[in-house]
Amino acid sequence: MKRKGFSLIELLLYIGLLAVILTAMTNIFLLIVDLQLETESFSGAAQDGQYVLSRLKYDLSQGKTISSPALGGSGGSLTILINGVSYQYYLQNDNLFVNPGGQLNSYQTKVSDLLFTHLGNGTGEEDTVRINFTVTSRTIRRAGAEAQGFQTAVGLRSQL
Repeated sequence: MKRKGFSLIELLLYIGLLAVILTAMTNIFLLIVDLQLETESFSGAAQDGQYVLSRLKYDLSQGKTISSPALGGSGGSLTILINGVSYQYYLQNDNLFVNPGGQLNSYQTKVSDLLFTHLGNGTGEEDTVRINFTVTSRTIRRAGAEAQGFQTAVGLRSQL
């Protein structure tokens, strides 16, 4: 008499093979998710940092005078005069703001260690600002938060 169906050994083999395949697929899925978080974290910090640098470079190239920090001084805020309007850059709750304007970094990142140093020769010519800041991604990944430091020096346009 021939029975229809699977024997106990066949069922155990199929379940074992299925478990191996599901484990491999789960590991692949977790690797893909980790890679996505890594990429998101890195690119968010890099993009925001580059945008902030570009904005500061552009605004400083348009500026006429630096009100603060004083020549030779450093501080956490920068005030420059552009076309008769005073622009102030400052940190508030881990976000970089410009007034008038608004928040410069995205909600995906936070800015810290902001330092403006007013350099120059004292004559008003070649007024330069050294800018240092760190952008940290808010995206959580296994290795921790992605943090990137940025530094540049930008001069005002010629006063001539």
